[in-house]
Amino acid sequence: MTLPHTIVREADLPSPSPILNHLFDMMFDPNTSLDDLADTISTDAGLSARTLRSANAAFSSPEQKIENVRDAVVRIGLITTIHILTATEIKAVFFSVPGHHGDMQQLWRHNLVTACIADAYAHHYDFEKPARWFTGGLLHDIGRLVLLRHDPVKYTDAVAREISGEQAICDAEREIFGISHEEVGAELMTLWQFPDEIAEAAYHHDQPFVSHDDFRTGICIANELAKALESDEPLPKHDDFSAEKIIAEAGEKYEVMKKASGTS
Repeated sequence: MTLPHTIVREADLPSPSPILNHLFDMMFDPNTSLDDLADTISTDAGLSARTLRSANAAFSSPEQKIENVRDAVVRIGLITTIHILTATEIKAVFFSVPGHHGDMQQLWRHNLVTACIADAYAHHYDFEKPARWFTGGLLHDIGRLVLLRHDPVKYTDAVAREISGEQAICDAEREIFGISHEEVGAELMTLWQFPDEIAEAAYHHDQPFVSHDDFRTGICIANELAKALESDEPLPKHDDFSAEKIIAEAGEKYEVMKKASGTS
């Protein structure tokens, strides 16, 4: 058994609902219709309730409450509905680590911001399969959660080294655990049977120029921009696009996703 596999198994994170894999299939299928999605959601009472709760939180008013799943999907749109449900499912996993609510708030917010920036970046370039970008951003740092749950004391040490500037986070993780959060994150998604390209983006999200793959590079850029926002540093300059414009577009989606997912 490999080290990534061992650490992921010992971390024992709760798996998201199996229906999430079905939502991924629908997200990547260009033939998926609003009716297809509404029918899938309606087969699961919990998912239906979360869809209605999220739709009313982000898209309705007290005078125009959304009362059925199909109306919710029509109001929100197919891809945004899938993104909201994905965020809701994954958020539950993030906050499954007891005693680290503050750490998870910060980590979750970073992932959600990265997801929204990645989504705006994909739409800016009109890339194929744009729906995957939000999910790639949302999951890129999930390996940090695995290492935290595996050994909270050691991972607190790794983060302290990162914050002090002593070491980059991946270097600190490899010295302490023998492996980085990129590697265990990709392993976790493989075990969860998530799409390969999502796992690969997680594996490479701190290595923007390891390949010419637009998706991997885009997730790296989104992560870089999210970090700059969090640290109040100047946005990095890119010759091919305006970071400020991407951030502005991402901010609109972030406000929707924040309301829908209950993010503070």
